[in-house]
Amino acid sequence: MNKTAQDWIENLNLLPLAEGGCFNRYYASKQIIQKDQLDNFSGDRYATTKIYYLLEENEISVFHKIKQEEVWDFLYGDPLELVLLSPTSGLKNIILGSDPNLGTVVSYTVEPDTWMAAQSLGDYSLLACTCSPGFDDDDYTSAKREILTNLYPEHTEIIKFFTQL
Repeated sequence: MNKTAQDWIENLNLLPLAEGGCFNRYYASKQIIQKDQLDNFSGDRYATTKIYYLLEENEISVFHKIKQEEVWDFLYGDPLELVLLSPTSGLKNIILGSDPNLGTVVSYTVEPDTWMAAQSLGDYSLLACTCSPGFDDDDYTSAKREILTNLYPEHTEIIKFFTQL
């Protein structure tokens, strides 16, 4: 039986996410990293956190960045386009999916402080995202269109598309 996005939303108890899509944090490690062991974090953090993340057709995850590494793992559904902007790499498009013959990758690690956005390339995409140190809302920065277009004027159209909800 083919699962629908709604099946996953109900079975995994996914909730709407401000940046777009829906999620459920299903894991937070028992280990805690103390603030004095972390650079540039506002407090203690779990060593690792994991979420399920689902984007449906015609939804986007707007440009945002976080302070930690984030590993995106494809789980089910249609491929997902992950769009990255950074001063060192410029624009990078990663397609996460289950068929390497189509040029997709099953997993990709986004470096800290990299602007990222995403969209499903079909009906929906289900992924798991892992952050280390663990994610806290204080680690999140939403992109402002004007700031990103000033930093990356050559990518204005992509930035406009991924800074709207």
